[in-house]
Amino acid sequence: MKIVVINGSPKGNKLSFTMQYIYYAQKMFPHVEFNSINIGQKLNNMKIKEETFQEILKEMISADGILWCFPVYVFLVPAQLKKFIELLFENNAGEALKGKFSGVLSTSMNFFDNTAFDYMHAIIEDLNMKYTGFFSNNSFDFDKIERRKTFYTFIKNILFAIENQLPTPRRFNTLNIRKNFVFTPSEVLDEHKLDSNGKKIIIITENYNEKSNLGKMIRKFKSSFKNEIDVYNIDSIDIKGGCISCLTCGYDNQCIYNDGYPDFIRNKLRNNDIIVYALTLKDRYFSSRYKLFLDRAFFNGHTPIIEGVQMCYLLSGSLSQIENLRQIIMALSEIGGGNLVEIITDEFGESEEINDLIYNMAKKALEFSNSGYIQTPTFNSVGGYKIFRDMIYGLPGVLFQADYRFYKKRKMFDFPKNKLIYRIMRLIFKSKKARGLFKKKMFKIFFRPYNKFFKKLDVEQEIREFGI
Repeated sequence: MKIVVINGSPKGNKLSFTMQYIYYAQKMFPHVEFNSINIGQKLNNMKIKEETFQEILKEMISADGILWCFPVYVFLVPAQLKKFIELLFENNAGEALKGKFSGVLSTSMNFFDNTAFDYMHAIIEDLNMKYTGFFSNNSFDFDKIERRKTFYTFIKNILFAIENQLPTPRRFNTLNIRKNFVFTPSEVLDEHKLDSNGKKIIIITENYNEKSNLGKMIRKFKSSFKNEIDVYNIDSIDIKGGCISCLTCGYDNQCIYNDGYPDFIRNKLRNNDIIVYALTLKDRYFSSRYKLFLDRAFFNGHTPIIEGVQMCYLLSGSLSQIENLRQIIMALSEIGGGNLVEIITDEFGESEEINDLIYNMAKKALEFSNSGYIQTPTFNSVGGYKIFRDMIYGLPGVLFQADYRFYKKRKMFDFPKNKLIYRIMRLIFKSKKARGLFKKKMFKIFFRPYNKFFKKLDVEQEIREFGI
């Protein structure tokens, strides 16, 4: 039996945490041939020779099963692997790979690895393959016998499914892309144009046709303002290669690449009030170029780049059918310290409705920016930063010293403290009588601060203190 391993790690085979599990599988299942292909290294500059690609595809077709291995980069697979996936679709590889059994193996600190797995699950099904599950590996868990046992069973189940040609349930529907809809932007009368009043507003996009729906949505947003809006094309940024997770940036946020990307982030992306991302969906995400743009931001470590910024999205594509992508957009905005204003697509509605939505998004972004509004945190940032906090406080913090300094300065090492009063209360509550007395007065105790506040509330003074 032959398993082809598609290794998306830019570090290659020997220096990849994920690949250590493959070496383990080779020892535990000596009758199986595991053939690893270094996709991450082969596409580090996001290019591959046609001959090389066809050789890899041929190897995949000859396999009994396929394992996708990668580190999680910014909620997803690395840009290099994303590019390879795009090439598979462009070459209609789904026909040749139909019926292949395919599993997913990744390494991360378990920070949004779920969105990476959901993406790969859908991609595997879109390529007409049979999804056999995932294995999520924490980078430093290999020495734990229970973790290795789980991985052993994971591989064993894949092999069993191949040997017995088991059926697998399908989870994701085929994308139903809206066709033949042409968006027509309306003109905004001069008296209705918005004044940015000094607010810095930029649009981040890729190469696009001005006559496309996305191009015309960008034009509509820009025409909503009296002021000029700068548009930055990420294809024009000097990016020499993808993030290789070399960790050189860990000490002082200096990237190993000598290109134009860090300068763009520091001087163009930062210090804005409103950022609009205008993008076209590709497979179940955006393009690999945009993913490259995001991945390279790792030089900034695990710290926010867009704090206080209002985030807007203009998208062309079927976002409603890719809930995983919506979750990624929401989490990126929140964890980055920004506020997600709205996501407008050309998927639903006619031109009149979309025009109104774009104008209202622009107006709302200005209002939010003027008031300093940021949506209250959810599990995305609360849970996400607890993972980062624990990681930076531990061994990785030795490497990510810039992160450590940032977290320490912000007093983010806010671990729970076992206060004496809580220890005493736990002892008291061992008494059934004490629990009964507390239950009778519980809500009265809980709401006492609220009642006290409302008695003293002066509405006009409250609004003045808001500073709005």
